[in-house]
Amino acid sequence: MRTFFLSLCFMTGFLFPVSAQTPTAPTPIANGPVRLKLAHKQQAAFTTLLQAKTFAMGGVGVAGTTSAEEKALRELLGSKQSVAVFNTLLEQAQPAGKIYALLGLSVKDQKAFLSAKNQITNLGNIQVMSGCLVADESAPSLVEKIEKGVYSVTSTH
Repeated sequence: MRTFFLSLCFMTGFLFPVSAQTPTAPTPIANGPVRLKLAHKQQAAFTTLLQAKTFAMGGVGVAGTTSAEEKALRELLGSKQSVAVFNTLLEQAQPAGKIYALLGLSVKDQKAFLSAKNQITNLGNIQVMSGCLVADESAPSLVEKIEKGVYSVTSTH
């Protein structure tokens, strides 16, 4: 059984790499009439979350590493404009990126989080990576986990 599990983790690492996306060149972020100005590293982090296909917090993959998306979230939490950035991600990101944005709002602005969480519940299922396993989880379930503090996150700054 142990051999099977290790084989599954090993194969999952190749089938679902932790950071399969490479961020594209940064582009200016437009948030309605507000234009956000981010440092290059924060712009790259924004792009990473904008394109996120999988929600992965904690150690993931065969080696139990931190996903590029979690690192990006932590980078954005250190931004002076983090709330505006997370609100922009809620409008523009792929479903997994919206979950990262909601998690960021839960840390930085509880009122904005409470307002935004209702927008997320209609996203359907989100691909979630936990350890070396990948499964679909409903958006309302992820919102509930965020509210309960299941996902611990702090900024890199």
